[in-house]
Amino acid sequence: MYELDKEAFGRFLAGLRKEKGLAQRQLAERLFVSDKAVSKWERGLSLPDTALLIPLAEALDVTVTELLLVPVRLPDFYDENQLGFFWDYILRINVPGVAFNNANWPRIVRALRVWSCLVPALLPLVNLALGWLFPAFRPSQLYLLLFLGSLFGPLYIAGRP
Repeated sequence: MYELDKEAFGRFLAGLRKEKGLAQRQLAERLFVSDKAVSKWERGLSLPDTALLIPLAEALDVTVTELLLVPVRLPDFYDENQLGFFWDYILRINVPGVAFNNANWPRIVRALRVWSCLVPALLPLVNLALGWLFPAFRPSQLYLLLFLGSLFGPLYIAGRP
């Protein structure tokens, strides 16, 4: 449903390569590809094959995750219409009042990534703190409210125009 922004990936790749002090030919030799292939990646004309992601990440001293954390792009119909939902096979997001588009999508993705890292780490601490402060009070609805509020609050903030 969404695509990797080839131009953003290319700029990011070129920046990482230059940071390492490598020429396109040197990077190409490490990956056993032509320097023209590296040039196409950096100009946003194509993307490296998935089999090259691990060697490429190792050559640039980053993880594959860091390599792929360039902003993703939504299809153009999200920009043309004000859609408050996103659907990608099993992932479905419906946020009334937020129109998903390519201007706010990188912020929304970042908010979801931060949320998905922080919630598993902080929810047990919140559980312990509430259990310590209110030993007899343990409603599951409060946890559900905290969980959903911690998700939709940042989504509304990130999705605002």
